[in-house]
Amino acid sequence: MPEQYYQIGKWYEEQELFSEAVNEYSKAIAVNGEYTEALISRADLYSDMGRLAEAVDDYTSVLALEPDNGYAYNSRGDAWASLGQHERAVEDFTKALEQFENAESYYNRGLSRVVLAQGDAAFADFTNALTLDPEHGAAYNNRGLLYAARNQHQLAIADFSQALEYRKGFACSFNHRGLSYEKLGNEEQARLDYTAALQIAPGNMDSLYRRGRLAEKQGNREAAMTDYRTLLRIVMAEHPYRSFAAQRLQTLAKEAECVRGDE
Repeated sequence: MPEQYYQIGKWYEEQELFSEAVNEYSKAIAVNGEYTEALISRADLYSDMGRLAEAVDDYTSVLALEPDNGYAYNSRGDAWASLGQHERAVEDFTKALEQFENAESYYNRGLSRVVLAQGDAAFADFTNALTLDPEHGAAYNNRGLLYAARNQHQLAIADFSQALEYRKGFACSFNHRGLSYEKLGNEEQARLDYTAALQIAPGNMDSLYRRGRLAEKQGNREAAMTDYRTLLRIVMAEHPYRSFAAQRLQTLAKEAECVRGDE
């Protein structure tokens, strides 16, 4: 009987009828509380549906039955991280790695360690993830951010470039690489990277802000004003970029009037 409920649940899940699938998995679990496949399937769906506390409960039930279940540790770690419980997430990713060494657990643990201001440990995690999966674009991107935070911008640029190699259309890596180029004084390459980011994601606020500032620094008033106007259209009222863009637009407009008055 529980197997029938489980199979019906899988069918509903394949049809993307997720609430119905959860109901069927719950029926299977009600009949057999030790049905780990149903518990994991329900937990995964809870996680996908944003019902994270319920997902944690189900993964915890699985681990009570199977203390060596690395998948459950890794998945519960993901849920803890999404709930902002990063110390618990680190503990679970560590348990997962004790069961099976894998790139995703290293990467996810690194993300939580960044939030916990454990930069060196996070760096090691991203490096370990890349050792196991040399094409892990997100790990390159996040390790690049740590290099940039250490002012090691050449190394950061190398990692952002690798991220872009393996994750085409990764706008944030163009943006991050542009900032590192700018820090090294390569303003033209920085401008090209900010522009590339905006071609992928026209609403990328950081790239608009940085390209606008760079254009202003280079004396290209019209280009700067164009980017600041775009920022004003898309940025929420309370965002600091909005007040910055409004102030700079006002100043640049006055400067333009002075120039026309002198002609």
